Amino acid sequence: MKKNIATSVLFIAALSVSNIGFAADGKTLPGAACQPERDEFDIERNYSGQAKNNSWLSQYWICPIVRDSMSPSMRDASMKIVNASGTMSCSLYSRSSSGGYVSAPSRSTNLSGATVQTFTWGGVSDSNNGYYYFRCNVTPGSRIISYNWTERT
Repeated sequence: MKKNIATSVLFIAALSVSNIGFAADGKTLPGAACQPERDEFDIERNYSGQAKNNSWLSQYWICPIVRDSMSPSMRDASMKIVNASGTMSCSLYSRSSSGGYVSAPSRSTNLSGATVQTFTWGGVSDSNNGYYYFRCNVTPGSRIISYNWTERT
């Protein structure tokens, strides 16, 4: 009887551990993690972790994504922004391990003001051992508050 209980407990524990592999793994980074493509642009990173375009020109920023799983795994992603002027856009790039283009679905808004807006992406085409990043055209005075993504692990 004790052996059957021990075997059952061990079996249940093994099932629990094996299901961890199917769980979603979400991550969030502050907008301050984004970097301008060109060094001469003026970015303000504030105490809230946000990044703001302090230039009078639109800027392209790269926002890195860190992967846990090197197999195709992007489930979804989102970015919180405040668009101050014009049309702000962001693309979620997927690249192969050699840097080749896989996909880059884009989102944009021309709704400006102090309202926080959210860009969302569903599953993204990807490849084994590839990488992801956001590339955003940030209009003057606009901000990236934060961004997140979820991988299937």
